[in-house]
Amino acid sequence: LPFDWEASGWGVPAADLAFVDIPVYHSTVQDIWRALNFQDLLRMAVVGKIFRGIAEFNWESQKFDPRWEFSTVKLRFYQDRMTEAIGMAGWEA
Repeated sequence: LPFDWEASGWGVPAADLAFVDIPVYHSTVQDIWRALNFQDLLRMAVVGKIFRGIAEFNWESQKFDPRWEFSTVKLRFYQDRMTEAIGMAGWEA
């Protein structure tokens, strides 16, 4: 289970949970963190997906010129992932 520990300890781990198998993660940590419930983990994962999506848009926009053709393909992919995350949050995209 790889994590990016660059900013560990700074806020909630939502971004790290964005692409983790939440049922497996919960079953692994539930004995250690008893107050952590499954629904909270799901919510954090959705928030992580949304914030990760915002970061992806930012990263790609910084290299938009002169390789804009490649960036537009990636931005479409990121848009689809963001739409899915917003839907998971129960919001309309």
